[in-house]
Amino acid sequence: MMNTYHQERIWSPNQCEQAIEIANKNGFRPGVLSAANNVAEGVFPDVRKCMNSRVTYKTGPDLVQSVYDFVVGINQWGFELLDEPPQLEILAYKGEGHFMRHTDWGGMNSRRKISISIQLSDPEDYEGCDLLLYDGPFGEVEASKEKGVAIAFPSWTLHEVTPLTSGERVVAVAWFLGPQSYR
Repeated sequence: MMNTYHQERIWSPNQCEQAIEIANKNGFRPGVLSAANNVAEGVFPDVRKCMNSRVTYKTGPDLVQSVYDFVVGINQWGFELLDEPPQLEILAYKGEGHFMRHTDWGGMNSRRKISISIQLSDPEDYEGCDLLLYDGPFGEVEASKEKGVAIAFPSWTLHEVTPLTSGERVVAVAWFLGPQSYR
């Protein structure tokens, strides 16, 4: 039976700290929503509230390559993926950070095949801010909060980040693209 997600530790605590250091060096900006349904790209804190930075192949080649190798190795869904490492988005949830239920696929993002989220914070550093996947007939799946654990899933999977109630949660996310939609 094919699973609808794959979860395992892929980074050490040192790699998690390295990703946060690179993101801090690059600076954080408010997280935006992609343009969709005749709404321009922008900051919509009622829908998504977080700060965003990046780790690229140039700024963190070992980190980016390890994520690429992991996802290519667990592509149990058989998606045709582009042969290029992704850019990592580092998201910091503070205050009342959250991201309402959504998918990472559709519209201008219809070539996204696999989404991945890697936990960078220690679970003791925050409360709330759970990543929940809605797994069809199997119900709700809560992603691990263990530092360095990644969860990968098809980008059309409905998911959300519940509101943060205290502390700060930091994660790395990325999307793996295919040459075209539905392949």
